[in-house]
Amino acid sequence: MKIFFLVFFFANIAFANTIFESNQLNNIDYLEKLKEAEKFDFSVYSKNRIFLMYAYDNITAGRVDNIKCNKLNFEINKFNLLISALKKYDLNFLNKINANYLVLCENLKINNYLASGFANSNFSTIIIDFSVDKDLIERTIHHEIFHIIFSNNNTELLNENWLKQNDDNFIYKKCSNCNSSYSTELSDEHQGFLTDYSMHSMSEDQAEVFSVWMSDINIFNSLIENDDILKNKINILKKFLYKINFSRND
Repeated sequence: MKIFFLVFFFANIAFANTIFESNQLNNIDYLEKLKEAEKFDFSVYSKNRIFLMYAYDNITAGRVDNIKCNKLNFEINKFNLLISALKKYDLNFLNKINANYLVLCENLKINNYLASGFANSNFSTIIIDFSVDKDLIERTIHHEIFHIIFSNNNTELLNENWLKQNDDNFIYKKCSNCNSSYSTELSDEHQGFLTDYSMHSMSEDQAEVFSVWMSDINIFNSLIENDDILKNKINILKKFLYKINFSRND
């Protein structure tokens, strides 16, 4: 399966420091209103201004309606994976970086390309395609949260040190949403990179490293065992995260 992680721009929805209104993005509502999720206590999230939302009908957004996603088909197993992923974060930290609104929908497309998720820090919003394989749900969440982290912090030193790790002749392809063949399958084929998608921009490279490290540290350590570049990259990333007071809850 080819999965893509994209950053998007929302038009005509609330600014990050305002109270979110469900009608500012068409056909979404608070997940706590969904019957299948009524037994879950959402208050621990809402009191930290983290709001879990869902699409009760198809979504169309963007200045030229180029962002589309279908209504959610709720699956409790996938929902539990999402909650397990969020438990790895201090909710106050998520609020601090403006990762406030998580919207679940299905078959997300941007410019007619499939996307597993995207994020916009200006509007504190992450959208997750809940139709992806359950093994990718957690990676997608962490990947998009990293984009929010990246957008809300000074990354100059992180980027400078990161670039030094790559081969002198390597150049990122820079385009993350203009091709339908970018694989996020984990591989040791390319020294210094976890996936093909990692090679398309520095921010996607960083987000891929963060997402795999957050999802399963044992799998991550196995993947970088014989890769000194990736060992350096995760150490650089950890130093950056430490400076912004991020810590894993697991």
